[in-house]
Amino acid sequence: MNILAFDTCFSACSVALQQNSSLISERLKLLERGHAEEIFPMISEVLSDAKIDWEEIDCLGITNGPGTFTGLRVGLAAARGIALTRKIPISAFSSLHAIAAGTFRIDELKDVESFLVVSDARRNEVYIQSFNNEAQPLVEPALIQISDVISWASSKNIGIIGSGVDPLFNKIPEVSSRLRLLKGEYYPQARDIAALTEEAMSRSTWSYEGPPSPIYLRAPHVKMLKKSK
Repeated sequence: MNILAFDTCFSACSVALQQNSSLISERLKLLERGHAEEIFPMISEVLSDAKIDWEEIDCLGITNGPGTFTGLRVGLAAARGIALTRKIPISAFSSLHAIAAGTFRIDELKDVESFLVVSDARRNEVYIQSFNNEAQPLVEPALIQISDVISWASSKNIGIIGSGVDPLFNKIPEVSSRLRLLKGEYYPQARDIAALTEEAMSRSTWSYEGPPSPIYLRAPHVKMLKKSK
């Protein structure tokens, strides 16, 4: 099975091709903007590395948020175009679930009961989701104030990872003694999305008709233009 996976939710663009449970090729670029211009060239590079044609892609793995509005829409639009053209299924995961899967791959989580993935959402807020020590979601993603993260730490055996860690520790230094900083990536990695996709496909928990619904946790920040007199 050839699984094409990608993420464009945050300040990075990640693409990977997994074939029969093995990672064949991947690309990662850190960028604040320009996801729309980068995603398809990166996909073409990965397919070229793997010597795979578009027609040989069997399914897609993507993230559907939370994340930036523009980045999230780029990823979903790309997935929709590929899925409709190829008539292949899509499996979607929260961006925080993808980060959690990467943490599970990199770190030893035997000493924690659970862990938090916190991604910087700016405006003194973070996207947050809790996972057990096998990186399975315990709750749905949420958008909360940085100062409220401590309320998610119900015991001392809780880990934490993500781009929201530094803002949290800077704002509430004492919380660093209550949460174990885990090893892992601060951005979703397409290789982990591909692995999650293979697992989901084995359970038939995927969407066939276009991309899944996006996870929007914040209303668009739009300023209305004043009408000229």
